[in-house]
Amino acid sequence: MRTSILYVCAILIVFNIISCKEEKKLAELKCSLFSSFTIYPDSTFFKGISCLFFEENKLYMFDPSRADVAVLDIDRDTFYTVGKFGEGPKEVVSPTGFYVQKDTVYISDAGTMTLKLYDGKGFIESVSVPTCNEFRFFIDNDTVYATTMTDSSCYVKTAINWDRVNNNDIQFCGDVFTMTEYADMNMLRNQRHLVKGKDCLYTICPSYPVVEKYDLHKNKLLASCDLSDIGVIKDNLSYIKQKNISPRSFFTYLCDAYWDEGKLYLLCATWEKGYRVNTIIILNSDLTPFYICHLPGKIYNTICANKNYIYAMNYEQCAMEIYKISKPF
Repeated sequence: MRTSILYVCAILIVFNIISCKEEKKLAELKCSLFSSFTIYPDSTFFKGISCLFFEENKLYMFDPSRADVAVLDIDRDTFYTVGKFGEGPKEVVSPTGFYVQKDTVYISDAGTMTLKLYDGKGFIESVSVPTCNEFRFFIDNDTVYATTMTDSSCYVKTAINWDRVNNNDIQFCGDVFTMTEYADMNMLRNQRHLVKGKDCLYTICPSYPVVEKYDLHKNKLLASCDLSDIGVIKDNLSYIKQKNISPRSFFTYLCDAYWDEGKLYLLCATWEKGYRVNTIIILNSDLTPFYICHLPGKIYNTICANKNYIYAMNYEQCAMEIYKISKPF
């Protein structure tokens, strides 16, 4: 009898171990404040910078409330802006996001459903796109990648010279997650940040703990990573579960994403000590999490990074902050 009881207990213990995911511990990435600034070249203060990008030693800062992108050229020690509000052909009606490729700034304009192209000399041209939203998008050579809402895909690919009238040359790509029984809410929640890697793209859903990696050209799913065993995400999921919210409501906790030199940076929200957005989870190119970084401020709107620095927009201080990584990795 005692042997049978011990056998049953052993089975229960094993089952409990299998059913409970062990929390994954990540190494702490140390960084310290290197510099910060709060004003534009015209002496107005930063207000609503919502997206950052770093390329060729230039820091790009997008503020939809100004409809412009501020460019800090570190090598030349110059600071200028491109884009402005207006209804003219060279102006932006309703800015939602931006991207940079080879010194060309692409501002998405939901008011005209176009990308407005600028360089340091000014406006270049305007091209049609099938979608404009606040999620990160990118351009690879002459192809635009952007998230959109459908019941069977999470992003679209179109040529940079896409013809809206004929609606040709458009590809619907990517798998969808089933998060709720309501089809409209499921479509809404499946919108994602799209981040370009090396011959691949990463999709990051703000309200779901799975990150995916797709082949850039063949649209094939290459890898996925469930973040729910990482401490901050696990705590978030427990917090959300305790709230017992409606299936038509949701929390967003993967707030921004950025890729540089084989590393994917995820800016995460937490609720354990009050609402904060100051934790960065860092994954390698095959989606293995290996570092976590905690910024000293409470709430950051957006981040970008390179091997030496993390750039972050401090929401409460309205300051662009540059953090030096203590030990480059």
